[in-house]
Amino acid sequence: MADTYNVRLISIRRGSLDHKSESEVENELQTELFDENKLLKNNKNFNPKLWILEYFDSVINQIDIRAESFLMRDASSEIDDDLIEHKRRTMIHQVKQIEKLNLMQLKQNEDVLKILLDHEIQNKEELYKIMNMVFKEFCIFVNKETKSKKLSCDDFGVLLILNRFVPCDKIIKFNKFIKSLKSHHRMNNDASFDSNLLINQFVRTKIKESKDFIVKIDEYDFFKQNELNLEDLSIKSIGKVHFSFFDNITSIDLALNDLRKLEYSFLQKFPNLKKLDLCENRLTSIGRKVFRNSSKLSELNLSVNLFSVMKPNIFERLTNLKSLNLSNCMIRWISRNSFNGLINLEHLNLEDNTLYTIESNQFRHLTNLKYLNLSKNPIETLKLNAFNYLFKLEVLCLNELRLMEIKPNLFNGLSNLIKLNLEDNGIYELDPSLFNGLNNLEVLNLSTNSIRFIKPNTFIKLKKLKDLDLSDNLIKKINRNYFSGLNFLENLNLSNCKLKMIKPFTFKDLNSLKILDLEGNKIEIIHMESFDSLNNLRILNLSRNSIRHIEDDSFESMSILSELNLSENKIDRIDEKMLNGIDLSVLNRLDLSENMIEKIDQEFMVKLKDVHISLQDNLIQ
Repeated sequence: MADTYNVRLISIRRGSLDHKSESEVENELQTELFDENKLLKNNKNFNPKLWILEYFDSVINQIDIRAESFLMRDASSEIDDDLIEHKRRTMIHQVKQIEKLNLMQLKQNEDVLKILLDHEIQNKEELYKIMNMVFKEFCIFVNKETKSKKLSCDDFGVLLILNRFVPCDKIIKFNKFIKSLKSHHRMNNDASFDSNLLINQFVRTKIKESKDFIVKIDEYDFFKQNELNLEDLSIKSIGKVHFSFFDNITSIDLALNDLRKLEYSFLQKFPNLKKLDLCENRLTSIGRKVFRNSSKLSELNLSVNLFSVMKPNIFERLTNLKSLNLSNCMIRWISRNSFNGLINLEHLNLEDNTLYTIESNQFRHLTNLKYLNLSKNPIETLKLNAFNYLFKLEVLCLNELRLMEIKPNLFNGLSNLIKLNLEDNGIYELDPSLFNGLNNLEVLNLSTNSIRFIKPNTFIKLKKLKDLDLSDNLIKKINRNYFSGLNFLENLNLSNCKLKMIKPFTFKDLNSLKILDLEGNKIEIIHMESFDSLNNLRILNLSRNSIRHIEDDSFESMSILSELNLSENKIDRIDEKMLNGIDLSVLNRLDLSENMIEKIDQEFMVKLKDVHISLQDNLIQ
């Protein structure tokens, strides 16, 4: 215990719940609820445990009385009774938590004092004198700062950690330390960010992490901290702060607050800041000087705020920034110089804004960008050269936009792009020039569009493509030359289109294909050579079609097929010839449910003894 401190205490800030009788309530709340000095004074038989229990019982009783008095106010009150009851329960819960914490602390102190008594202290009076000193600065549920300002209903039940409790001989030393910190505190009058709250956020985190509610904190721990957690504290503004230990802070979490403005004077005190989270505030703009001294910042989250425009040069000093999140901010316009200075940015998220157009050279400063998300915007036009200078881009998300067509050569120059998502747009036609320059593309998602026609050799330049999703489109037919050049394709999704048939040799060039999904089409017949050359296919999904006939040897080339789904069709028979070519020792699952099968040959069933077969909802007697 020589160099440690047991730190905790709480004040409850209470306020008026009835504007009609505000002065009356304010006078009531300015009265001290308890005077622990009276309880301790001249009490020779002082019992700390009993005192704690009685004290907190009195606190809970006072909370009940005060809440009941508010509930009995007239009907003109603007405060909801349920809100008062919720606040009452919250306060009582917090009081009980503090009671438990202090009882645990008492037990620790008694154990320590017992050791002192056994080894050094022989006088009981001296022992109780020390114990009284331990509880001299006990929990007081009054925040005196509220007396100097006009109270409001927002103050009721707000829990603040403002006071400290330090056991035994460490009280004086720790108080001097706290006072030295407070003496440097220079805060704007209108700022709701409090240095006491800031200090104790660290203490509160320590208490939460403790399994037995015993918290030991060395004063130098404050100077070792590199994270500052101020999440969800209803902070409305932040002013200028002066603490020397801020030099070590590398991460600040201010998410889920009520910030309207970010001051340069605040961030300038964190020269080593690397991560800043301002998600879910009410920021409407960012001044050009805000990040002037934040050159070490590598991760910045500004999502879920109220920006309408991104002004030029606001990030120009953030030369080491790697990740920038601007999603869900209602941004409708971005300057061509908004991202000036972000020479090392790798991850940019602009999802779920109100952008309508991406101009030419919009991202010209982001030469090291690897991930760009523009999804869920009402974008109707992507200007030619919109993605110029994005030489290192690997992932581009353009899903859930309003694109009807894409200009030829739009992606030319994105030679390192690996994943392109164009899902859920209004694209109706694919042209070979659309994918010029995408030599390293591996994943292409074109699902949920209005594609009716695919021109021959559309994908011929996508030599490294592994995953192609064309599901939920209006494609009625496919030919062999549609998939020319896709020698490395492993996953092809054509589900929920309008396909009526699979012509022979349609997939002849797809000799690396492992998964083929044709679910939810209108296919009626499977021809013998429909799946020719699919030697590496593992999974074939033909469910929810109108298949009534499968020609013999249709699956002849699928020797390593492990899963075949033929459910929800009109198949009336199944036999060995129909599955000829499939190695039944490799096949794991065969789904024939919801068909019209009346009978299956018993000898064939014996051969399928190691296969998981589903036959429910057929006509088998």
